[in-house]
Amino acid sequence: MVKILCLHGYGTSARIMESQLQTIRSMADPEWEFVFVDGEVECKKAPGLGTFTSGPFLCYSDDFAPSNTRHSHDLITSMIEDEGPFDGVIGFSQGGSLTMSYLLEHAMAGLQPPFKWACIFSSVIAFSPDDDFRHDLLSDLTPKEKKTLSTYPDCDFSALRKPQRQLIETTAKAFATAKQGGFIAAHTNENFWLEDDLSQVPRAIHPSLTSAKIPIPTVHVTGKKDSKGMVELSKLMAGHCDERCRQVLTHAGGHDVSRQRDDAKKAIRAMEWAHRESAQQFW
Repeated sequence: MVKILCLHGYGTSARIMESQLQTIRSMADPEWEFVFVDGEVECKKAPGLGTFTSGPFLCYSDDFAPSNTRHSHDLITSMIEDEGPFDGVIGFSQGGSLTMSYLLEHAMAGLQPPFKWACIFSSVIAFSPDDDFRHDLLSDLTPKEKKTLSTYPDCDFSALRKPQRQLIETTAKAFATAKQGGFIAAHTNENFWLEDDLSQVPRAIHPSLTSAKIPIPTVHVTGKKDSKGMVELSKLMAGHCDERCRQVLTHAGGHDVSRQRDDAKKAIRAMEWAHRESAQQFW
């Protein structure tokens, strides 16, 4: 039996993700068991869901603050303790971001990976649950940089030093993409860079801000019709994984999982590759 944890997107649910993955599940090895977990925060319905799709509509976090990301990590840890261990993990959209964040936290701490392989569909940026992550970049902002950020997000990011720019501009892109796609709560605070308390400032994990790499086989899938911003964030997240042990695919749809049979077959083959490859890894 191959046991796979599945994390859904913003504004959907475990039940909805079961339906989204129906083609993949129907074509996968019967020995594969897919386990779905609901987010714990109610939110608005995700764009693209049918008029008659019933709720509740859920997410793992309704903003990107470290404390809320930590709560989401705790949910995964509880699932592993209660229903694991899991061989693989599938994350879609916010679920993909959460998967990457959880794997990166283990990698940065030098801990054994919590999963043997991962498949990520249309991930947004990963955020750290650690309010100390690159705190130095925020506490070291110069008066000139703070003045630049006074008009955030409509500011000239080129005026920032490179490390600060990678953290702050990446966060801005994540917010802009999430707002455009309807994957963020309306009350989410964006004016946090100049606050005295930096503990709740989102910590976007740009690949250049950590030397850690996710040490398991990964599959990264985006839709050809997804927004340019979303695809760019997904590609950025693939950069956290060793290119010698990752596969990057596309499917014919938009911000979605692989649903057409040919696309689903490619995704399954890639996951089968990841599962076989994981058997050759030792930690």
